[in-house]
Amino acid sequence: NRLILISVMLGILLGCAHTPKHMAGEEWILGQSKKPVWLSKVPPTKNGLMYFVGRKSRAVQEEAGLTDAREDAARQLAEMITQKMNVDYEKARYEVGIPLTPEDVGSVTKDLVIGLSKALVQGMKDVETYTEKWARMGENKVVQNFYNCYVLRSVSEETYKKLANQEIDKKIEQARKEKNEKAEKLLEQFRKEIKSKG
Repeated sequence: NRLILISVMLGILLGCAHTPKHMAGEEWILGQSKKPVWLSKVPPTKNGLMYFVGRKSRAVQEEAGLTDAREDAARQLAEMITQKMNVDYEKARYEVGIPLTPEDVGSVTKDLVIGLSKALVQGMKDVETYTEKWARMGENKVVQNFYNCYVLRSVSEETYKKLANQEIDKKIEQARKEKNEKAEKLLEQFRKEIKSKG
């Protein structure tokens, strides 16, 4: 009876040892530090710095995930520039007092957005990074790892205005070469709109 009891106990122990801890498709976190506040709330502009939070989920490699997160923050910056330029364009057009059409000014706003976005992305700086390492139990019982990566990046308003003026100078020079007075007048008003916000 004692041998039977021991055999039963061993069977139970061995059975438990071979029972997978996680089911197929289940995911769990392996390591993380305290989540920063900026994950749930992007910091407002402070001391002349504008902030953006880039994200990349389920990256196979951590470094690649952080790179993608940085690009996501850069994309948000480009969207912000587009919005700002559209608002400034409407104000400038109103101030100029001419019913300008895209044909009148060419690709002024589009070129400004592209040029300014490229320049500003170079001026973005990492403030802080945060990464979560996760695991997933595959159908074949093989554990697969992935990373959720986040980057808090900043760019200064001073840099924005400086680069915007540089891009406007380039476009004014182009407008003069093309003898496009309407575009030149609009660009000068653009400059005033940007300066008025400082």
